[in-house]
Amino acid sequence: MSFHNLKKGENQSGAHDITETHTYPFRKPGTLIVGKDGMQKALLELYGPNFAGKVHEPKFLNIRTAKTMAKTHHCGGTTNGDHAMVRSCFTKGEQAYCTEWVDVGNYRTRCGQRLGMWSQGCGNPHHKMMQPGSLSKIILEMFEGKRTEVDWAKFNDPRAMDVWHAEQDQAVVDPREIERQREEAIEEQIGGNNAQVQHDPKLYAIYEIYEYKKAEDEKKTRIEAAFAKQVDEQTIGTLDPKIVRLKHTKPAVYEKAYTDHRAKVMEELRTGPSREPAIPKNPRLEALATKRANGGKAMKTKNASHRGWSRDVFKGKKTHGHDTENHPPV
Repeated sequence: MSFHNLKKGENQSGAHDITETHTYPFRKPGTLIVGKDGMQKALLELYGPNFAGKVHEPKFLNIRTAKTMAKTHHCGGTTNGDHAMVRSCFTKGEQAYCTEWVDVGNYRTRCGQRLGMWSQGCGNPHHKMMQPGSLSKIILEMFEGKRTEVDWAKFNDPRAMDVWHAEQDQAVVDPREIERQREEAIEEQIGGNNAQVQHDPKLYAIYEIYEYKKAEDEKKTRIEAAFAKQVDEQTIGTLDPKIVRLKHTKPAVYEKAYTDHRAKVMEELRTGPSREPAIPKNPRLEALATKRANGGKAMKTKNASHRGWSRDVFKGKKTHGHDTENHPPV
């Protein structure tokens, strides 16, 4: 790059002050940087675009502002002896740029000041220097092998992390989404292989739970449908005939009256003596239950040909004209 074609704040390598233009990545907790190789790859995100291979210069005094030293200093590291700083001094963890967070005007950014990993830090008295827990110390420990992994969240802006945690606390997860994920996980574990399910106790247990939950959901759906049907029938049966006649002449008035009356009926059914909706019963099971209640003996009923007597008489209870227990009069 020609020196005469440089942009303001840009040096010959193309690096420039990124304080106002660059946003450092935010990583969700749980994303790990693993080993020396992982730490080395993470440096570009931590230091910013001025650390890219063709842009980076070892004599940068500050990787964020691209400010350079008058001349290249010696590294002072211990792996290759005393030598002039080169890029590998930074990729091997002998030299570093401070990654602590700072406020520069209205911008939230990283410090970026160069420091020797064997020194006491970048020189900013407000930073943790090379104390345990400082970001530079974590980077050094990763390169030294004293740490095998570190969560990316350690390098996030603490203020951004506070916002993220607040959002997680306030987040309302749709129960249907949780159930969907649960069912997908179960289906994935079962894999549609019934033979495997039968012989794997863990999978069979999961399958039983899944089937039970499915049956419970179906039962709930039937109950809700039966209740809605009961509400609709009672609403229509008890609606004022004058209102019914308005259905075609004044539909808006009819709809409003019907909706209000239906809400009233629903509330009465929910809070009245009979809270459970009328669910169609299984005649065979009902007969067995009645037989057990009578000590195993078949229940005696009046002859069906007897005028005025119901065919179904439970426990000797007589009804005239209709069965008041199971078939209430309309």
